[in-house]
Amino acid sequence: MKLLQDLVPECSKIIGKAIMLDEIINYVQSLQRQVEIISKQVKPPTRSPYLPLVKPGSSGLTGPFNQGIMQP
Repeated sequence: MKLLQDLVPECSKIIGKAIMLDEIINYVQSLQRQVEIISKQVKPPTRSPYLPLVKPGSSGLTGPFNQGIMQP
């Protein structure tokens, strides 16, 4: 019980166990709502920014130094 009191702000000042548990539940629910809001705002990347775009079937080699390399 003391561990929960230490985790929740202002909870150590509450005397009754029922009121303290109610406050802890409210705090955890508010944290859950914050996580839901943040997860809706953060969109996963559609592709890795580190992978080059290469057409399927293409060697991906372009430029004057790659002329004639891996030509079908």
